Amino acid sequence: MSVITEIIGGVASGGLMNVFGAVSGLIGGWLAKIEQRKMLELVNTHEEKMADFDLKRDQIAYDHTLAVIDKQIDQAEAEGAIADDLRSADAFIESMKGESNLTGFGAAVKSAVRPLITGVLLWCTWVIYDQLNTLVGGLEGLDAELLQQLFIYVVQAILFLTITAVAWWFASRGDRAVKSIKGMMS
Repeated sequence: MSVITEIIGGVASGGLMNVFGAVSGLIGGWLAKIEQRKMLELVNTHEEKMADFDLKRDQIAYDHTLAVIDKQIDQAEAEGAIADDLRSADAFIESMKGESNLTGFGAAVKSAVRPLITGVLLWCTWVIYDQLNTLVGGLEGLDAELLQQLFIYVVQAILFLTITAVAWWFASRGDRAVKSIKGMMS
């Protein structure tokens, strides 16, 4: 009996507890691993969402940078166009200064060219009219409806040319002529 008592005493004193401790340690370790896996899943899900957030933020920043660069390009193009216009205006002003400073022979040529061109154009018009009148046989050789259309066309052309010539002559005279005309009107 002593052997059985010792076995029962050994099992009762620590053996059963050792088995129970081993089983509970095994189950506890298994439960701890399950909790650790769930925690890693949560951490990985959080990190994945943060990476998506960072990617979206970086994409928005990139799109904003591109939009700013596009606006800067548009602004540079507009400023370049303005600078070109200013250079053209400066060149025009300089060319006008050179024209108004004509003296002597240059001024004489300039003042003679306009009447000379007008005279040449009048002479050319008369030659063309004379040749056409001879070829057609005068106005008697034309139909009455065609003569009416021709008359309307000629009147319109003469009115246009008269307005153009008068506007050109007065516009080319400058401020002095405008002031003298205003003086005559008042």
